[in-house]
Amino acid sequence: MPLLYDPAVPSSARDLAAYLERTLSAVAASIAEIERIQTILTTFASTNGATVNWAFSNSTVMGDPGSTFMRMNAVQLNAATQMVVSNDDAYGRDLTGTRLGLLQTGDFFLLSDLSRANVYQYTLATVGTIFPTYSLFNLTPIVGSTTNPAQNDIMELKWLPPIS
Repeated sequence: MPLLYDPAVPSSARDLAAYLERTLSAVAASIAEIERIQTILTTFASTNGATVNWAFSNSTVMGDPGSTFMRMNAVQLNAATQMVVSNDDAYGRDLTGTRLGLLQTGDFFLLSDLSRANVYQYTLATVGTIFPTYSLFNLTPIVGSTTNPAQNDIMELKWLPPIS
């Protein structure tokens, strides 16, 4: 018996090889997720960190919201399960692919008006669909204000790194 015994380390060479393969796969997956998060933070940097702003539209139609606008599929935003956003943010910056395309299932978002009077938290239920002028995201609502922003209020979407 070895001087230091760890029951998590297999005793046979075959078991040890499988154990090391699982461990290396887990490390590789963690590195890939760290690289994805670094890429998001780097590419969002030109739009105020991991935050993007759009003008709010109170329409619930899930189609192109119009340049620089965003909207949700529910009158009460704390119950919304879909969000469409213009591929141009409130300041006219193109977010296609390099930013919106990096978001993945399970990512967390805070959505709020600039005064922080209305705050909502969601997770991304599925990877977004990027269209030529807008993007559609399926969301899972977590918690949110019971009041809604007004038409044309500037809304801030803040991406939060996933918690493992």
